[in-house]
Amino acid sequence: MPETTRVPHTPAHFLGIMNLRGQIISIFDLRSKLGFKSERSSETAVVICDFEPLRFGVVVDSVEAVMTLDDADIAPRPDVETRVNSEYIQGVAKRDQRLVLLLDLPKALSLEDLIAMKKVAAAS
Repeated sequence: MPETTRVPHTPAHFLGIMNLRGQIISIFDLRSKLGFKSERSSETAVVICDFEPLRFGVVVDSVEAVMTLDDADIAPRPDVETRVNSEYIQGVAKRDQRLVLLLDLPKALSLEDLIAMKKVAAAS
């Protein structure tokens, strides 16, 4: 887990910014953002996401594998009633005996998150 610098007046799940090869990157705690308990361990990692023009990092519990999925591997998003909009869930992948939720990360970000990233980008 790289060192981050907090930015005042940002959402709690916005951990701050980090320097990645000379570029300032916004870092979000994806667990906290999605309502999971946020705990750090030796396996906690930051995954850098590049969605032109958005580039940001998300904190994850661990990275077990990087996989390429075919459309046949992906089942539609489950029809689940939630308290919040779950449009950021793209579908479910079946791997071995496990189910993996596929997230559309830009959709998981709120307007407040985008504003925080824009402020950071303008300051750098």
